[in-house]
Amino acid sequence: MDNLGVSYAHRPMAYCGIGDEIALIKLTRKKSPIPPGLARTVSIIVQGGTFGMGGDQTVTFADLPLPPRQNVDDLFAAETQVIQY
Repeated sequence: MDNLGVSYAHRPMAYCGIGDEIALIKLTRKKSPIPPGLARTVSIIVQGGTFGMGGDQTVTFADLPLPPRQNVDDLFAAETQVIQY
């Protein structure tokens, strides 16, 4: 959920692994009357996998700053930009 209260959905197979420790996860904004691009932060809740490892554990990343909207639709094909928090 972003700072404007808009929710996002994650498709389980919509990710891309980079090496052993980095994953790109695509979040799709749910329908909202608030125009896209106004949110400045997002909070993400990650739940453990379904294969018996960490399934009951969750981690919350609160108030992550959103980067500016990029001019490409397919971020997996775009140049990778690393932002470390």
